[in-house]
Parts: sequence; structure tokens; C-alpha cells
Amino acid sequence: MLAIDRVRLPAFALSEELGRGRGSPHHHRFHQVIYALRGALHLETAQGTWLLPPQRCALVPSGLEHLTWATRRVSLRTLYLAPSLLRTRADAVQVFAATPLAREMILHAMRWDHLRPAKDAQAAAFFRAFAGLAAELVEDTRDFHLPAAHSEELSRATAHVLAHLDRPLGIDAVARAAGSSSRTLTRRFAAELATTFRAYVRAARLLRAMDLLAGRARVIDVALAVGFESPSAFTAAFVEFVGETPRAYRARRPQSERASP
Repeated sequence: MLAIDRVRLPAFALSEELGRGRGSPHHHRFHQVIYALRGALHLETAQGTWLLPPQRCALVPSGLEHLTWATRRVSLRTLYLAPSLLRTRADAVQVFAATPLAREMILHAMRWDHLRPAKDAQAAAFFRAFAGLAAELVEDTRDFHLPAAHSEELSRATAHVLAHLDRPLGIDAVARAAGSSSRTLTRRFAAELATTFRAYVRAARLLRAMDLLAGRARVIDVALAVGFESPSAFTAAFVEFVGETPRAYRARRPQSERASP
């Protein structure tokens, strides 16, 4: 495995194929721009978990501990940028749209890996241009994110929610499963996650749906798997959350990942 922090370059690119599984917590002296060309990558920090489908990129700042995991094979493309190239928030992941330009620049950058010549002027100019583009794109703040619980009660509650997204979820039943009361749990969601129980469940369902749609599952099967009683209700919620229909979202995957007719 490449020892990232031993690379003595201001910027370089890395292409990886990741299998299903969970990585270990780590951090780097570089900023990272992470892009999943195929599949959907989960990025986790102490602040929460982000889903990175092929339509989104993440900027992970230098020194921030994080880990990644996936439920299926992921083709990962990462750009490593020295902090001197890009000023960004030091304490948080920023997720931005993988615009056609950003996507093509990331793919183009793969020719300049950790073995590239240090004095390659073309590479240096390219990475400076990409850093400028990334600084603009992080203004797009729609990030597919679940905040992390801190108290034991809320951790048990959110774990129960995530394990039972295929069925009806009411706060009374979840509170009982977490060994808490509905009133206490309502306060915990507001104080720790800055959201409501209902909004958390909805976001969890739709993030799981996005992950499933990155594979070969049919839209109707995904709707049922994440607890929606009808495809129409699922589509309406998905459009509000993601900005496009499940079918349109699914159709933008690489051809090799689409289900057969």
C-alpha cells in the first residue's frame, strides 16, 4: 500500500479499485478530493457519514481523521493536494457536485501519480487550476450526509433506525429499543444532530436508496427496501432530496453497472 505522507510532491493522483468492506481511520498531510467513478462510497468522520455517488465529490482537509467503506465494488479516483494549493475548512468534509468539468479533470489527472517528475510544469499548472475549480465548487452545499450521534442513547436509537429502514419506524418504538423515552429522544435529536427524528429517518431512507440504486436493484425494489409503501411516494421524496427522479439518477451510472433490460 502506498504511504501517502511519504510522497514528496505538492500534488498527485491515485486510482484504486476497492472491494466491499470498511477501512481503518486515518489522516494525511494532504487535502484529498475523493471521487467514486463507479459505485457509491461512504465517507465517515466524527461529525457523521457522507454518501458519495458518482455525481458528488468530497474534499477532506489535511489532518482530518476519516475512514471509507462500501457495500459493493467502488472505482475510486483521488487527488492529493498540499494545503498550500487550496485554502479550505480545517475541521469538516465539504461535498460538492461532480460537474462534467470536474469529473473530466479528475480523470485527466490520473496520468500524474506519485511517481511523476517533481518538476513537471504541466502537472503543476493543472493541479493549481483544479484547486481553483474545487474552491469554487465547494460553494454547492447539498451534501448527502447523516450526522453522528454522541450520546449512548442516541447512538442506540440511530443504529436501530439504520438496521430497520425497510419497515415503519415510530419514535415510541425506537425509544423503547434504545432504552429511552420519546421525549428524551426528541431532545437528543435536536441537541446533538440539529434535526428531528422524522427528518433523520427520511434522510437515512433516501441515502440508503441512493446506495442501492448505484448497484443493479430496480427502483420498485429499492422503494420497498427503504420503507416506502408506493413507488410514487418514493419518487416524490427522492426528487425533493436529490433533485432528480430515481430513474434519472440511476440512468447516469456507467453503462457497465446498469441492469439488463
